[in-house]
Amino acid sequence: MDFPTIALLTDFGDRDGFVGVMKGVMLHKLVAPVPLVDISHQIEPQNIRQALWVLESALPYFPNKTIFLCIVDPGVGTAEQAALLCHWPQRKQLFITPDNGLLTPVYESAGTDLQVFDIRAAEFYKNDQLSLHGRSQTFHGRDVYAPVAALAANALFTGSLEVFLQQFGPPLSLFKRIARQPATLERESQTLTCRGEIVYCDLYGNLITNIPHAWLPEGSRLSVSIGDKAPFTCPFLPAYAASETAQPYPDKVIAVPSSGGTVELAVFRGSAGQTLKACPAEPVQIQILP
Repeated sequence: MDFPTIALLTDFGDRDGFVGVMKGVMLHKLVAPVPLVDISHQIEPQNIRQALWVLESALPYFPNKTIFLCIVDPGVGTAEQAALLCHWPQRKQLFITPDNGLLTPVYESAGTDLQVFDIRAAEFYKNDQLSLHGRSQTFHGRDVYAPVAALAANALFTGSLEVFLQQFGPPLSLFKRIARQPATLERESQTLTCRGEIVYCDLYGNLITNIPHAWLPEGSRLSVSIGDKAPFTCPFLPAYAASETAQPYPDKVIAVPSSGGTVELAVFRGSAGQTLKACPAEPVQIQILP
């Protein structure tokens, strides 16, 4: 049987039971044994950019008929904020999230193929037929988004998705996006310069950029500038542990290919974030040295 999947991404953590409650709500409404997969619940509180990157990194590894339930919601209860249900027909995937820009990479990838609906337009929302015990203004993950995810999974399972989507009225044409600095590559004489930004700092303090690592030849020496900080020199190595045999560099910072296909700044058995005192959204420039 071709079951859908519900993948959860939140900033709820695992201490307070919020994720478990959302799963309980979905189990009440699901008509099939749908897998509930946790992408992460350790997003920093209200850090939409961090959630955006985690979602973007996870997307390629989930199958068709996945429903991404993404709740990082600083504006919960705000009347002006839409509650979104997005359908990507080409991939047969759905996304359920507040309208706060978290789905920016989905908008960029899907383009006009994406259908975006406002959950608040459906009659079952207006009549408060979603929640088990009434809709609160502080936990829409439980009372709005989780029930809709379960209903969407039922529609996918029963082959009635088109009928289900008709309940939300016409698709929206305007929804929030987060501006991102695209990576660029410039060649001037013998100098190659890559520009982009730090998009994520992981648990180990590795600073992940949006600059494709294919732009840099392996083994090259790099001059790296982050924001308005002084540039530093580091090698471009194939893996973290390769720094143990490489020629020492200032601060022991190295550049490596990240698992997502971009350049990553790291300190073997240390933290590049702490060493460089850098964080996501800072611009980065990389030049290849002779």
